[in-house]
Amino acid sequence: MAPEPPAPGQWSAAEADGRLRLTTARDIAEVDLKTGRLRFLGRDGVVRLEQAGDPAFRPVTVDGKPYVSVSA
Repeated sequence: MAPEPPAPGQWSAAEADGRLRLTTARDIAEVDLKTGRLRFLGRDGVVRLEQAGDPAFRPVTVDGKPYVSVSA
């Protein structure tokens, strides 16, 4: 935990073409709403980090509580 975390910055969210895009002053995070695939882009639109494959979602139970397990 950071002793003096930075103040949260401004961000916006928009949904279009089956994707949710979270935009900050510096970066963009994009989630494909059908597959769950996640990628990060610079403000210039260049992909900086992207998943190699589609994630797999499956229900699991831990200590009697339902959760969703995600693997790529």
